[in-house]
Amino acid sequence: MIILKVVLLILMLLVLPYGAGLFLLFLFRKKEASVKDLFRPSAVMILGYVLVFSLLEVTGIPCVLTFVYDGYTILALFFGTAAFAAGAAGILGAFSEAGHERSAGLSAKDPSFGFSGLLPKKLPARGKAAFLKFSGGEKLLLLLLLLLIGFQLFMSFYFSSNDVDDFYYNAQALSAQEFGTLYRIDAGTGRTVPVDMRHGMALFPIWEAVISTVSGIHSVIIAHRVVPLILIPLSYMLLYEISLLLFPENREQRLLFLLFMNLWRLFGHVSLYTSETFFYTRTWQGKSFAGNFIFPAILWIFLWLYRNREASEKKAAGHVFLSLLVLASGAASSLAVLLSMMAVMIAGALFAIWRKRIREFMIFLSSCVPGLLYVMIYLVN
Repeated sequence: MIILKVVLLILMLLVLPYGAGLFLLFLFRKKEASVKDLFRPSAVMILGYVLVFSLLEVTGIPCVLTFVYDGYTILALFFGTAAFAAGAAGILGAFSEAGHERSAGLSAKDPSFGFSGLLPKKLPARGKAAFLKFSGGEKLLLLLLLLLIGFQLFMSFYFSSNDVDDFYYNAQALSAQEFGTLYRIDAGTGRTVPVDMRHGMALFPIWEAVISTVSGIHSVIIAHRVVPLILIPLSYMLLYEISLLLFPENREQRLLFLLFMNLWRLFGHVSLYTSETFFYTRTWQGKSFAGNFIFPAILWIFLWLYRNREASEKKAAGHVFLSLLVLASGAASSLAVLLSMMAVMIAGALFAIWRKRIREFMIFLSSCVPGLLYVMIYLVN
């Protein structure tokens, strides 16, 4: 039974998001050559989680607003179907492309962009070959980095901290599972109340409830023990992707950047409200997800657009990624939607001024449309 639960967790938290990321990239790879730069396992996993949380909001918000009693069951069905379809399509597409590459001999010619390199059986050999090319100093930096990340994962799993928000946050996940309602039970009194719109559109705890329902593991254990093991490495994958754009030609500088950011987070507990504090003590909460994933991911997409500014006039992929990030931020909190839109508009304005093309700013504004719809729904209800 335990083995089955672990397998289900791996399927829900690793396999399906990875497949969803592949699916998202497959939509643009033929039209935009620069998308090929993102066919790396870390970038695929990041984009996969962005798509998963976007699907959670698209399928979940109507359920919160429409259904009173069976909202959670219907949400889990709609969201699970959409996430499974996206993940399965991406994985099947990757195996299909890998088969075509092997038959044509393309993966040997261009292993960096080969789809066969994205399949699990190819990763260990490639990783070992890349590690052997590291200098002695780079190996030491990598070892320190892995030890620090491993230490953080160990501490977050065995010494997970409790928080005053647990009484509300985890209670909403539990009440959704037990009663089938969505944000219609007061966590403090247990009484039935109208839908809590302040939190009702932020579905991060409901995502954890779905993971709990599928795996059969209690939702509090999912929140405190399992989610940090996923979101902490995911955040460092994002920092790795940012380092590739900041230091594309210098591996040692990338490792130093990652090590510096790691130490910054370890000693960032200067108050109860820093993103570093939330990163370790409230990893399972949407506020931590917004501060340590959504906003850095917006920076990552803008850096990617900057690096590929000469590749083509068409940057539909980047704007779609930004739109999905704004939408996914709604799973964290309503405030995160406003902040993510503000980040996109400010960065978009600077990007357009630098490019001397004001119409590009209007395109960046269009990336905020999902967020504007989110805010309108929030205000109306």
